[in-house]
Amino acid sequence: MNVSRPKDALIVDFDLPNATSEQWFLLRSDVHFDNPKSDRRMEKRHLEQARERNARVFDFGDLFDAMQGPRDPRQSRSVIRSERDAGEYFNLIMDEAVNFYEPYTDLFASMSWGNHETAPVRHFGIDLTAMLIARLKDRTGHDIHHMPYSGFIRFRASVNTTKRASFVLRYTHGSGGGGPVTRGVIKHQRFSADYDADMYYIGHVHERSMMDRPQQYVTRAGEIRNRTRWCCISPGYKDASKDGNSWEQSIGLSPKPLGALWVCFKGCTETGQLIATPSWAD
Repeated sequence: MNVSRPKDALIVDFDLPNATSEQWFLLRSDVHFDNPKSDRRMEKRHLEQARERNARVFDFGDLFDAMQGPRDPRQSRSVIRSERDAGEYFNLIMDEAVNFYEPYTDLFASMSWGNHETAPVRHFGIDLTAMLIARLKDRTGHDIHHMPYSGFIRFRASVNTTKRASFVLRYTHGSGGGGPVTRGVIKHQRFSADYDADMYYIGHVHERSMMDRPQQYVTRAGEIRNRTRWCCISPGYKDASKDGNSWEQSIGLSPKPLGALWVCFKGCTETGQLIATPSWAD
């Protein structure tokens, strides 16, 4: 597998040599790694599964929580892990993240900003994502692509050694609230109307939704075909529902699902198409 970024989009090239071949990817966001309510056991389990499946991982922002910096109005002592309840806050959470992710560095294809990473950049000039990528490269020699808040990823596969197929993912970390009733689904309607892609990924709202939207098109030969466009909202790893004094409880947010999104690619040897099957990583 080769991951490159010659221009704006990330390009992922891989082989599917026969009908039984498959390639897995793990799409995730909203880990909030340094928050005590982040489920690290679940995250570690998913990373170990990615290792077993030979999957590459894409992180789409809010890997860090990073709300306890100096003069941060969101600061709360109750959401600082005890092991870093001291000065040099950003250095401490960075050291902890480097130690945790070092064994999995080679799995990560890219890391992107979320709103919890853009806030330290805006207020303190600290790019936690770039720092983590650089520190992990120093330790392992592995390159991780630093992708923007929103962007494209094109998956390109050699199917049955003779045919080339591609699949386009449009992702964004997300913005705003999910809505107590719609739970972010309206965002997908707007998002998919603006960008041409085969799959759409949204994080941020800590909800879980997967919709397949069939779309009809005409081939160059004049044949009518259908294709599926996937719209996915992935939840993350932070569970604040059990803390009755949490900020989430104080504003009346409902309990949130946890997890990430698996995508398994297979090639159709007859049509040469790249077939994606998403499923939840619970």
